[in-house]
Amino acid sequence: MSSRRGGFLFALTLLVAACGEADPYPYTAPVPQPPPKFGERSGGTKKKRVPIHMTCPTKPPDPNRTRVMVVDKGFDVRHPALAGKIAGCYDIRCPSRPAFEARPGESDDDAAARLAEQLRTPAPECTVSEGVTVEVDEYLERFHPEDRAFWNDHMLGKKRFDGRGFTGELLLSMLDMTGSADYHGTATSGAVTYENDVDVVLVQIELASSDDLLSIPCIRQQDIDLETRLLSRSGVAEAYIQAPLDGRDRHLLELRRQHDIRVENWSFGVPSTTVFESLLVRSGCPRVKLAEYMLANAELESRRETFLRESGALDGAETLIFQAAGNDRLSIDDGGESLACTPGRADRALVGAYEIYRGRPVQSAFSNYGECVDIYALGEVVLPSAAGFYGAFSGTSFAAPLAARYASSLAQQAPTTVALRDLVFGARDESRFLPLSAVPVELGAYTLDIIPSPPAPPVATLFDSHARRTLMHFARD
Repeated sequence: MSSRRGGFLFALTLLVAACGEADPYPYTAPVPQPPPKFGERSGGTKKKRVPIHMTCPTKPPDPNRTRVMVVDKGFDVRHPALAGKIAGCYDIRCPSRPAFEARPGESDDDAAARLAEQLRTPAPECTVSEGVTVEVDEYLERFHPEDRAFWNDHMLGKKRFDGRGFTGELLLSMLDMTGSADYHGTATSGAVTYENDVDVVLVQIELASSDDLLSIPCIRQQDIDLETRLLSRSGVAEAYIQAPLDGRDRHLLELRRQHDIRVENWSFGVPSTTVFESLLVRSGCPRVKLAEYMLANAELESRRETFLRESGALDGAETLIFQAAGNDRLSIDDGGESLACTPGRADRALVGAYEIYRGRPVQSAFSNYGECVDIYALGEVVLPSAAGFYGAFSGTSFAAPLAARYASSLAQQAPTTVALRDLVFGARDESRFLPLSAVPVELGAYTLDIIPSPPAPPVATLFDSHARRTLMHFARD
């Protein structure tokens, strides 16, 4: 649980993101064109995404089934991997909160008083509604059921190529799906539910885009240094620790209680300190150093988490949260290098990624690493994606839900969040890798070379194992 109550950098603490034989989709919007085949082009039809609001069935908690909550930016709730396992879906929207700003000539005492007052002021109210908005890709929706099933069976390693061709248009559409709002959450929730006897609650939130990250405001070093000093003052620190929960945190707590959530997945996070500093430079700002400020926030956040737990604010709502560690290839060893590295965190694990190289698990080159990364899970995978298709992905975004999936298999053995964390951490090897056996074999990218493709025209081999690995890097988050 984290409310991120910082001042100057409050505006910068952006959350960012890393089948069957029959056609699974009931989408029946009128389509004048005939369904395209893999070997046919659709006549140059321009791709079009249509937002559609969808509701989900709700289920009361079942003590015999573990319930997992996935918080992400969007979900295609129609995907067959989720069928029968959705216990509810919700959309949370929160207004922006203004950042604290220094005033020329103001003393530290006066600035501290203003900052403490701002921290004590409740954040603007968020709204929560049932249902999610799906961005329907009309081109992918129109694929023939047999072709969709063949694609998925091949992606999951169940079928070899049969000589049919994959058009460049389909390949581009599958790459383009990463631009849709719902591909990320569909993949993360699908990683949890695929061939897993659990219920899942889906929560759609707003996450920053790459454009958001490149348009963050400039901050002066003297302002950062000022707030770092202010955070060390007892009055400001007390206001930070006891600050009211923001709207998103309140709604998440309510949903955890309502649905008896045991495990939670966050495939997003606050960018590391190095990335923040680089983004400011890329935006044309003077170079600044943020490590001392981030460390001060992380330490206060740790004290705040303890306060919330001891005050009873988290009663009935403590879950084991798995959070993506990030794909910046950086070592993160303390809160000064990543605000997500809250000291002493008891109910949240940062998840890095590993891959299979020459038959052995090795840390993925893209993954963050270091003392703050608690566990590693497979991060090169085949997962549910847009319009009922499966796609190949890589990133800590997709390792985190596989760690959550593993925890869900142990939850019935653990009466508390701490006990569950101990079971999961106890399964790590000396490299902090979770067992590969926890991942269904067909979801692992390491299986892609097992079934070789027979001789076929070049157009039919666009998606051999090497091309699929390339696609995963396009889709990394």
